[in-house]
Amino acid sequence: MAAGAPIGPAKGSVETTEDKTMAVKLETKKYSIPGWVDEFIETKYLKDLEKLDPAEATKRLYNVGRASLEQLQPLVEATVPEQLEDGRYTKDVPSDYKGGDALMFHQRSVEKIVHECLENITRRRPKRPFTFVPVWTPQEIEQRTRARKWNSMAWGAGSHAGADIDVLYMNVQMGLEEYRPAYEAAMATVTALQNAEDGMWGGQQNEPFDRVNGTMKLLSKVHFIQECHLPFADKVIDYVLDYSKNAYPTMISAHHRTIDLCCSMIDIMFCLEYAIRMTDHQRDDIAETVYGLFPIMEQLGKREDCSLNLWGSIRRAANLCGFKDELGWPDKVYRFPDA
Repeated sequence: MAAGAPIGPAKGSVETTEDKTMAVKLETKKYSIPGWVDEFIETKYLKDLEKLDPAEATKRLYNVGRASLEQLQPLVEATVPEQLEDGRYTKDVPSDYKGGDALMFHQRSVEKIVHECLENITRRRPKRPFTFVPVWTPQEIEQRTRARKWNSMAWGAGSHAGADIDVLYMNVQMGLEEYRPAYEAAMATVTALQNAEDGMWGGQQNEPFDRVNGTMKLLSKVHFIQECHLPFADKVIDYVLDYSKNAYPTMISAHHRTIDLCCSMIDIMFCLEYAIRMTDHQRDDIAETVYGLFPIMEQLGKREDCSLNLWGSIRRAANLCGFKDELGWPDKVYRFPDA
């Protein structure tokens, strides 16, 4: 598909795809896993497993190749709550919820549970469609998507627009054709909102951190159960590489919060890992730049307030540097299962 083509499936077609993995095969120099990664796994990622619920503890062991899918699947399946008649997994919105309105809370709840099941684990298809989502007209969803704060809060705009697309797509996959016009209009709108100059989402008045995060949030939603083409992938790579070499280090020197630094790191890794599946552009520079970020990840991993999403950065960095397979870490397969 040519650069600039829509980010989603062709108009009139919302197809499930063959299983796709995040594995990247690089023709590049050989890199080896830094020794501190084992220490991080033992002292942070696998720390106090006995205090976690069995599903989460076994998932962490599975992620580092120490538990089988057969061990993990029934534990995750047991954690999936029953759906209400309208597809929600809970009717209550926490009183302290600050992530948006009630609709956004329920969409995010659905995403979290469905994604957990699709992440190469249970392959569990939801039992009910998500009819709590309005049947927006194409005009309504376009207006809703464009009204997001793309020019001042790109990370939130990408996350919220992607949440709409995610649930609309799932409903179409479950046979609710009345959601198809809104789904296609939402995909067309986010395609139009991508900046053709640098491939990113979010106005250039945003901080680079917000633009990379907003792009990651949007891509992580639309890619998870679809295999979407990414227009301007070469430009995305150029922007994210420049960000990781220049803007990201200034966040460290400016003493940003550890959670922000960890989140920004996984944003870098995700965007590069997704974009490199579309193009051979800058593969050697990607591997070299990402390998150069391991010392920063090491320092973040030593902080008491280190976010465990640093593990996701380590896994993706190992993939981008070409040594994940030799570590025995499983591929991640994402696909909305057939009925």
